[in-house]
Amino acid sequence: MWCLIFLSIGAAMAGESGPEIEYPEVPVEYSPLPQEEDAPSPLPGMLYPRESESRELKTLDGMWDFVVSPSGDALKGYKEAWFANDLSKAGKVMQMPVPSSYNDITTSRELRDHIGAVWYQRTFFVPPSWREQRVFVRFGSVNYLAEVWVNGGLVTNHEMGHLPFEAEISSYLLYGGKNRITVAVDNTLLQTSVPQGRIIDTAVDNGTIHTQTYTFDFFNYAGIHRQVNIYTAFDEPVLLHTKPRVYVTDITVRTGLIGDIGIVKYIIQPAGLHEHETPICRVSLLDAEDSLAIKDPVYGFSGTLKVPFAKLWWPRGMSPSPGYMYNLEVTLTVANDTKVDIYRLPIGIRTLIWTNTSFLLNDKPVYMRGFGRHEDSSLRGRGLDLVTMTRDHELLQWVGANAYRTSHYPYSDEVLDLADRLGFLIINECPSVDTENFSPILLARHKDSLSELIRRDKNRPSVIMWSIANEPRTQLPEAGEYFKQVAHHTKALDPTRPVTIALSRAVQSHFGSYDLTHPDSEINSGIVQGSSVRGVYGICQSFWPALLRALIKQRESENDGIPTARGEISLLAEPTFQTMYLMETPITRDEIQLKESIQKMLLDSIFEFNEFEVSEELSLDFLDQFKECEVEAVDEDDENENWEYILAALGIWKRAVWKIGILREYINASFGIRVKAVSANGLVFEEICIAGSIHGKTIGVMKDSLATTATEDKAGEYLDVISFNRYNAWYNNPGRLDAITNRVIGEAEAWHRKYNKPVLMSEYGADTMPGLHELPEYVWSEEYQKEIFSKHFEAFDRLRNEGFFIGEFIWNFADFRTAQTYIRVGGNKKGIFTRDRQPKMAAYHVRKRYYALQKELDGTEIPTDLENYISFRHSQHSEL
Repeated sequence: MWCLIFLSIGAAMAGESGPEIEYPEVPVEYSPLPQEEDAPSPLPGMLYPRESESRELKTLDGMWDFVVSPSGDALKGYKEAWFANDLSKAGKVMQMPVPSSYNDITTSRELRDHIGAVWYQRTFFVPPSWREQRVFVRFGSVNYLAEVWVNGGLVTNHEMGHLPFEAEISSYLLYGGKNRITVAVDNTLLQTSVPQGRIIDTAVDNGTIHTQTYTFDFFNYAGIHRQVNIYTAFDEPVLLHTKPRVYVTDITVRTGLIGDIGIVKYIIQPAGLHEHETPICRVSLLDAEDSLAIKDPVYGFSGTLKVPFAKLWWPRGMSPSPGYMYNLEVTLTVANDTKVDIYRLPIGIRTLIWTNTSFLLNDKPVYMRGFGRHEDSSLRGRGLDLVTMTRDHELLQWVGANAYRTSHYPYSDEVLDLADRLGFLIINECPSVDTENFSPILLARHKDSLSELIRRDKNRPSVIMWSIANEPRTQLPEAGEYFKQVAHHTKALDPTRPVTIALSRAVQSHFGSYDLTHPDSEINSGIVQGSSVRGVYGICQSFWPALLRALIKQRESENDGIPTARGEISLLAEPTFQTMYLMETPITRDEIQLKESIQKMLLDSIFEFNEFEVSEELSLDFLDQFKECEVEAVDEDDENENWEYILAALGIWKRAVWKIGILREYINASFGIRVKAVSANGLVFEEICIAGSIHGKTIGVMKDSLATTATEDKAGEYLDVISFNRYNAWYNNPGRLDAITNRVIGEAEAWHRKYNKPVLMSEYGADTMPGLHELPEYVWSEEYQKEIFSKHFEAFDRLRNEGFFIGEFIWNFADFRTAQTYIRVGGNKKGIFTRDRQPKMAAYHVRKRYYALQKELDGTEIPTDLENYISFRHSQHSEL
């Protein structure tokens, strides 16, 4: 089940060497991060395999034999050496298409939710003519970890989904005969994988099973995911391809512009050279019609091409001919002018510059409007689906988008080829999601993922930004050094593109706080005894003494009378804020961001807790904090001078910075608490329910939520562009359409004010059930999704006028599959298109928005069908 067992132990038992990197079987004891590397070395070249006069391709996509390793015996395939024999000898074999995810194809619940190893196998023939060539096998993507055998010999292993890997197999092949390839795939995610996950034991009717858990909100599809075709660029996963003995292994291209002359700088890396062998490298440039774009070729493994009257690569909306591509043709020749290798690399000529307020392409400001997406479709899961891919890009053009983000992992070569040609701007994201527990092992693998991503996509004109993580825990102390190293690693490999993170830890704008020690402040509270009592009760001044008694009550135990009280606190009545000028809705648990924010409040208080765990309730360990307390000193009639700190320790209030809009002088706050004191042996010996209100005098104006403390984010200073995710009126203040616009503006301004960098909103939106209609708008309805977008559009337009806001990205383009949970009805429904790619009401609304921006910003024409005929008096496009 564990990758360590699957790869290292299993391979050893089978007489083969395992991978160099091992997974831990137990939680890692994290050590300090290593010193930052001076200059990372680029990975060895691995060009996309393209057919040419010197290169042949053979696809291995199709039906493969497929066997699932038993859940109770993860090593079975290794112990029985399945890789050395026909899989039919392993037991029941099913047929599995490649490429595809295996999860949704069968009717088996066990296979859909399988954790651990599965085995693929098929046979193929290699012609005798390949004997003099170098033969490689290339996989476009296997999720998550793979080992590959050819005719029983281990040829390679690879850890990382969503990115290609290859290996030379020339010495393993039977030329002119039948060959067998076997692939073991493990989908297990741990705290040192990218992305991270955990394995937990779950009690079921028949005993205990291993369960994969993860915090990211998309299904962990597994299998051999990406396909190959013989001729076109639309090929990826399992591909056999030949290379001549001397061949081009890598090309790096940088482009620029001087007047109307395009500049193409290149570096070519050859491979297979013998000692003292000096092949000749000739470089030409072909236009879209395969005509020479420059009169004479350039010779040398590095050089500069000057392209007169260059046709620039433009994004959609900024040119009548977006996505113009050239072909850089590289020819290697040896003695007697014999051509030994020809490789053609598609390139676009463009410039890219960013400042602290703007983002410029070909010296013109760009405003990005687009989506976060997923590689996700019915039945195929994350497997490459050319039909869905084509439909997606048709819809992206229809809706007027000019950009999208490859959330939350690198997309296939085929997708990015299409983006290049169609003129979409791509924020290219590595597979790091919800990053936490920053260990040296994780750091190394995180850097590896970016090295592989940059190697693959460094020459693509559509890729205009590297996203090095999505919603990492950047508030944690070790996050600063961790992301400093990841960002510097990325910039060292490619200084020509900005680096960003889709952040969810916010910053705080101008804010005040509640001074509960102010003479005008008071506390009213009520207490009711009983373990099952919940709700709001009357006024009682014995609140704090009773609370203290519950927390510090002593119980004789093996600890020689040391108080062993454990308090469990949960919000009963969600806090509601009001002033004489304004009343706002209850603050939700999601908005409060319980774990991180309350923990910070605790650290700011006089108590320093040993444990802090968030589940359905907040759990705080008070063991050490109350050793010095004297119970006798607590009396119902006594005033407790430390009441404000105790309240902060409970995570309810000390210096609350909940976002409640523009406040005036005074504020009321209602709250509810349940406190349960538990002895060391787990016996509940007292439980009280508390409800009441606090009346405090405010200081200043408050504009940001409890999740947005000024010191939280520790990664933004190392980025070039600030991207942030926020779900106002959905996870935060659900139903409150009047609590969006000012909040978005305030947070974007705060990010720019803190870091002085351009800002974009990388995620916002709401789940919507297609066909659900409500008037007035109601959560989950199509009308509600449309109105959420409108409120954000208003904020974005005001931010655009401030000069630093550069883009808006809806979450999500289309509905997608997630893990099973009661808040997900068949998956995540935030798409403006359904999972089968049909529009919801909001799609038409977004279309008007995006084309209106195109007309305003780029001056290009918009479709004539944006608005249907109503009457002869109704002006065309009046709603724009």
